[in-house]
Amino acid sequence: MNNNNVIKQVAIYLRKSRDDGDYEDVLSKHRDALVAIANAKGWKYKCYEEVMSGERLIYRAEMQKLLKCLDENLYDAVLVIDIDRLGRGEPKDWGVIKDTFLTSDTLIITPNSTYDLWDEKDDMTFDFKTMLAKYELKKIKERFRNGKIGGAKKGMWTNGSPPYPYIYNREDKKLDVHPEKYRIYRLMMEKYLGGFNLLQIADWLNEEKIPTPYGGKRNKHGWSSVGIRRLLINEIHLGYIIYGRTRNYRGNFQIINKDEWIKVQGDHQPVKTQEEHEAILAKLAENTLQPNRSKAINVAPLSGLLFCSKCGNRMRIKRRKQNGEFVWSTMCVHVNEDGSTCEQTGRRLDDEFNEAIYKRITKIDQESVQTVNEETMRLQEARALLQSKNDELSKTLKAIEKLIELYEEEMVTKQQFSQRKVAHENSIIKIKRDIEKYQIIIAGSKAGVTVEKIEDRIGKFKSVWEKTANNAQRNKAYRSIVHKIIYDRGEDGKVILRVFYK
Repeated sequence: MNNNNVIKQVAIYLRKSRDDGDYEDVLSKHRDALVAIANAKGWKYKCYEEVMSGERLIYRAEMQKLLKCLDENLYDAVLVIDIDRLGRGEPKDWGVIKDTFLTSDTLIITPNSTYDLWDEKDDMTFDFKTMLAKYELKKIKERFRNGKIGGAKKGMWTNGSPPYPYIYNREDKKLDVHPEKYRIYRLMMEKYLGGFNLLQIADWLNEEKIPTPYGGKRNKHGWSSVGIRRLLINEIHLGYIIYGRTRNYRGNFQIINKDEWIKVQGDHQPVKTQEEHEAILAKLAENTLQPNRSKAINVAPLSGLLFCSKCGNRMRIKRRKQNGEFVWSTMCVHVNEDGSTCEQTGRRLDDEFNEAIYKRITKIDQESVQTVNEETMRLQEARALLQSKNDELSKTLKAIEKLIELYEEEMVTKQQFSQRKVAHENSIIKIKRDIEKYQIIIAGSKAGVTVEKIEDRIGKFKSVWEKTANNAQRNKAYRSIVHKIIYDRGEDGKVILRVFYK
């Protein structure tokens, strides 16, 4: 057990609550108070300050770093302004935090008290404070939500980033129209009602280098037809304030029925008329019900079928203008955890590439046979490993039940019980991850694929291919036989394609 006489190294953890007011002012006061305690005691310290705080532990990077350091026994104690700053509302997150402090034998020190979780009284106090923190969080979230609802009913903007061409006025809590963005928005709408399609408008905006509504990764590839469609049908542009279209219920994203929305006339300036809005909806409906040849041409070739060999992610297919005409190309835009981009080199989807794809699909070579055999073996192995992991999970759950019985019969101490329970629970987490991994492999495997079946499908594919006239029809033919195509381009520019048949 730790005590104040042997404390040498401490961690200072800082996190702001939703109700604390100004972020910098509150955090600086907490920091000064805790640093003063560490200096007065002669303790060496390191600060962990949560800049991007979230309700769940997975979103709190500094707390994750701190828990890892506690596992490595780097600190004798953690200094915090109050116990409730260590966590928020999730019981399982509190469980992880508590178990880490227990197994590392780390003290929790606040300006008023010192807590040793191996002490039953301190343990009960900790549990009570975590329950209180959960209750307070619910109340804070309820007040926050009621405040947003009340503001929306008064015509104020409460939904985060406003849609283009509006900007948020923090003083009035309302939306103002940005003059230059308004000019672009009106041109977009006029072009659409004047005969341009969504993709042509996106190309025009990108060619003119018009900044996208949002910066960063969200719009790093420029304007898209999907984004323009959302802008054109947005009823905020009619002068309405709309709140409650979606919600997060117990970690699940839900779309709310339209009759449950809060929809009121706002105080901001409309940027389109009701007649223009109805004309946009009518044209979108007409294009949906009556697909024309131009829409079929604008479909991306090999859409959703090309995957990168280097990172395993789906390749992006983009249309751009070159020498006065539109051309298609493929590229990998995956961003790694360290912020670097995938090293895969893209390629133009020209006639030479399309011919290579066709030949690769219609020729069953030794590599294709090997791929089919590998898929079958992979499926069999995944099923065997899944059964093994399910058996292991069952045994671990029974071990926990047995451990509880031993503790109730006082055959093991509280410390032994806690340490063994944590070990079993950590094993369960790993086992469940493995089970999920093998379930995904099985779900994604193409059971029953044989060379004979592929040969039969290739014959049908050739027959259909001869009748295709556009990308939409060719993609449908591809999907009738191909599950995915692995793409790799070497330093010499040579492209290697590996086909996975259905």
